[in-house]
Amino acid sequence: MTQVSTRDTIIRGETVTKLVRQISLSYSQLNVFNSQLENPFNNWNANYVKQGFSWRMDSLSFNTILDSGTCCLTLYINTDFKPDNYIRAIAVPFIVTENGMIELGSIDDFFQLKFLSGSYEVVFAIEKVMKGTNQVDISLFINKSMRTTAEILIQDDFLMPDLPLLLDSVAA
Repeated sequence: MTQVSTRDTIIRGETVTKLVRQISLSYSQLNVFNSQLENPFNNWNANYVKQGFSWRMDSLSFNTILDSGTCCLTLYINTDFKPDNYIRAIAVPFIVTENGMIELGSIDDFFQLKFLSGSYEVVFAIEKVMKGTNQVDISLFINKSMRTTAEILIQDDFLMPDLPLLLDSVAA
């Protein structure tokens, strides 16, 4: 186990990487986007709120249930999603551009990681919201994939999506 900073822990295996990090949430969202985007955050409308995410090919925004607070983010790279213990899970396609740098986090608290360029699947999964606190445990699973559609894998009581799920947001 290697300490990267006071907030990061990276565990590397032969084909799996797991990173755990505390993130301060803002505006109920966790974002994943290519670092070269001039306007990385997505516009939200009522339909995106109902489906729990707002999507552009190189920018993802997920609704975290909490308006603000702390997120314990666990990032799994090259690990298949297993639905154990999650209350919400959403799978979406994502494109990593040629420079390979992506950013993860919320509006004011994010970090960068480098990936190989190409097509990926990102699964956003909420494990639990700590009752009586402003803390949520979230996992992101990022894997090489040719996924072209979004899918709600686990639907909680807050999600009321219209189908088909929308993959047509614009920059905020």
